[in-house]
Amino acid sequence: MAELIEIKDTEERVILVGVNASDGEDTEGSLDELEELVKTAGGTAVGRLIQNREKIHPGT
Repeated sequence: MAELIEIKDTEERVILVGVNASDGEDTEGSLDELEELVKTAGGTAVGRLIQNREKIHPGT
């Protein structure tokens, strides 16, 4: 007799990362919107990180 194997759906967990390159940017609002997209895709945002930079470095 065949053995039944239970397949569990795994929930993706993500950390949201943003770069704030100027005082006028709404980085927090952008991450809020990104979090909504993650929820729509069935994931969960478990954290967020914003790095403040004077300008975006092309190498990174």
